[in-house]
Amino acid sequence: MLYFKYSILWIVCFNFFAQNVYSHVDNCQKEELVVSKTPLVKISFCYVPYSNLNTHVNEKDSKVKKQIFGDFELAQFELTQEEFFAITGRKPWLKVVALDQSKEITAPRENVVDKARYPAVYLSSADIKEVIIKLNKRDPDYRYSLPDVNEMSFASKSAKRSNFYWGDDFDGKYVYNFIDAEGRSEHAKSVDSCPDPFLHSFDPGYCANQFGLMHLRGNVSELSAEHLYAFNKDIKLYVFKKYNITKLESISKFLVLVLGGSWSDRPKEFWSYRTIIGFEAEGVSSSVGIRLLRRKKH
Repeated sequence: MLYFKYSILWIVCFNFFAQNVYSHVDNCQKEELVVSKTPLVKISFCYVPYSNLNTHVNEKDSKVKKQIFGDFELAQFELTQEEFFAITGRKPWLKVVALDQSKEITAPRENVVDKARYPAVYLSSADIKEVIIKLNKRDPDYRYSLPDVNEMSFASKSAKRSNFYWGDDFDGKYVYNFIDAEGRSEHAKSVDSCPDPFLHSFDPGYCANQFGLMHLRGNVSELSAEHLYAFNKDIKLYVFKKYNITKLESISKFLVLVLGGSWSDRPKEFWSYRTIIGFEAEGVSSSVGIRLLRRKKH
């Protein structure tokens, strides 16, 4: 009887993995950047063949032969707390709760787990710019930035032209959202974990997409380059219409363009890849982080 139960278990697991061979963390064509030697902290980047879009452009217009889209590398995971600290020496996700002989006693802010492989959150524009500036100074071979909306949309697209990279329907096995394996979510999870602990124990990183990228949907929403530098015209019009804004000075909240959805979002909110949300002040969210993009310098 026990043998029979284990046989059924292996059949179920085999069928799951056979249907999801395109979706695995090991698909990442990986390059690494060392940001600290003691302790050792590395940021992993996956190759994304963005130039494939040039074929479609050239097919539509035979006169167009320019390489409009260039390949890039995208961080395999959301920027972690240990990576942010190794780069900046700071921890914005902590708050001072007391002083002990002039020494600050800190504790995690609301809805945060203070652990190395958890996403860095509560980041301001100044925090993000500091990360990018320091990486660009550190690494002479690459140019670092945040991805724009189109780059992130391409990186998260489905290889099978379905609504999500795993299929047409929302599936909580792939997305950390409002409900997790333990009930209602209260914070983001480790960047290298997957929502179903049982499946993850058999195949670690099963929830990655076809490029080996983890959590392009769910866990924490990710800021785009449009947020960091300037809203483009279409986004401005969308923001103004949604929030009934007539003048820029009338914005009472800090507006954030985020991608992919987060641990605090319900399934229906994942059908749109980009969302604009408002906070009373900048850098106050436990559900928003960043993912780094880099391109080789020519």
